[in-house]
Amino acid sequence: MKYEKIYSCNEDYLTSKTLECLDVFLKKENLPQTEEFLVHFEFLYSILLDQRSKEFIAIFLENLLNLNDLILLLDQEFDEIIIHSENQIQKIPSSPNYVKINYLPYLLEILVIREKQEWNAKHVFVSFQSTINSQKYRISLIHPSINNGNPKAFFRKNRTEQIGIEQFNFSSEQLEFLKGIIQKKMNILITGMTSSGKTTLLNCLTNYFNNDEHIICIEDTREIQIDSNYVTYLLSDENNNQQQLLSYSLRMSPSRTLIGEIRGSEVDGLITNLNTGQKGVISTLHANSAVDSINRLINLYAFYSSRPFIHYDALKQTLVSQIDIVIHMENKRILEVILLKGLDLHGPIYEHIEVFKNRSLLNEKNNHPHGHDNRQLFRLKN
Repeated sequence: MKYEKIYSCNEDYLTSKTLECLDVFLKKENLPQTEEFLVHFEFLYSILLDQRSKEFIAIFLENLLNLNDLILLLDQEFDEIIIHSENQIQKIPSSPNYVKINYLPYLLEILVIREKQEWNAKHVFVSFQSTINSQKYRISLIHPSINNGNPKAFFRKNRTEQIGIEQFNFSSEQLEFLKGIIQKKMNILITGMTSSGKTTLLNCLTNYFNNDEHIICIEDTREIQIDSNYVTYLLSDENNNQQQLLSYSLRMSPSRTLIGEIRGSEVDGLITNLNTGQKGVISTLHANSAVDSINRLINLYAFYSSRPFIHYDALKQTLVSQIDIVIHMENKRILEVILLKGLDLHGPIYEHIEVFKNRSLLNEKNNHPHGHDNRQLFRLKN
């Protein structure tokens, strides 16, 4: 084979060809070493590189493989960052600083290969934990095949410090109530929209656990932090989903079971755990209000359960009788707390906990109900 030798470094040309060559490795899910890459580069393009060109390629490749551009982007103050495109990056909380990132598709491909994740046209969504530059992140990616040819990425910082409940500015009466429902091992559902503070509150409540309790914590990505020597963390994956892990957990003599989030088939496992009479179950759920959470769980069961059909009324009776407390979050604060007392022909019977009753916000919600069956009469027991 005849080789052409490059005697001058054309950076635009070398950058383009380096990316093309890197594509060959990434398609095989291989992250190359520099020497291996240079040999393949010369063979692929029938080129003999001079020393300056080799150095340029080596530095460029190293920056990509080390995710340097991504590290520069993430090395800023934010709770969550959404990368819509290389030039459209949204930080939460918002910031006026203009940011951009180069070579985004390559950086994301390198990241998923490094983390041994499957992300392609058949597996278009992926969510995983990763440590980048000593900071832990929960990362979710959308494949370009379903997003007009552009990948989309979501990075949420994981807190490494123990979260204190003082950040919520609760009154002494509110703190006493929260501590009481934990010590009584009530079954608790924490509801709210995305980023409303559900997991943050759950983390805070773990500070009230007794030191001699065996805690089983089931999540798909690690977000719950428990300061105890007796914790079993179970992370779900494609081979062991949360429903299976919840079933396994019943054999582990749990004092409490924490479920990171109910959003699909894990509702089966939740109902199984509740039906065994287990106490101290705590989970989170996306819902529009505290009372709406019961209908939300029933809808999830209808869509995702693999069990034989359970009558709507029987399922509602099970949930209302086994879930004690529902805490509804909005904008990092508790909007309402209800104590479920039972069920009648009109629906759940519940009591608003007075120390958490935000009357102005509740009145606004009652005037604009979200997802409630308005034919039902929800009775308030004071």
